[in-house]
Amino acid sequence: MTRTIRLAARQALLEQRSFWRSAEYALFTFAFPLMILLLIGAANAGSHLPGTDIKRTTVFVPGSWPSA
Repeated sequence: MTRTIRLAARQALLEQRSFWRSAEYALFTFAFPLMILLLIGAANAGSHLPGTDIKRTTVFVPGSWPSA
């Protein structure tokens, strides 16, 4: 059992190193979704859902964050 855990930990470490060595992967994984979120949020700033007092950004931000 411990050999399996060590192997899984080593594989995870190698994959993390490989990911963070590429600046493009890190940029498009973290920065790009935040930019899109800010742009669409700014475009909908101040608008409300039809027939309610709920702002569109209140619904949009939590709904779009997990998909990023």
